[in-house]
Amino acid sequence: MEEQGLVCSEWVTGDSGPARRMYVITGAGRRVLEAWVVHIQSQLQRFEKFLKRYEGLLLKEKGEKLQ
Repeated sequence: MEEQGLVCSEWVTGDSGPARRMYVITGAGRRVLEAWVVHIQSQLQRFEKFLKRYEGLLLKEKGEKLQ
């Protein structure tokens, strides 16, 4: 992701322990992340619509069996 310019990093040293790599999201990274969120929300809506239709079919089948 760093090579794609989505994040940048640097080594950070603390008072104790080894140095750690600190990553920060870039503007381009934030735009890609936001696009993924929109995509996931869209897919979620499609799944919810599918599940409601499926539930409707199950309820209809149960109703037909009870009659």
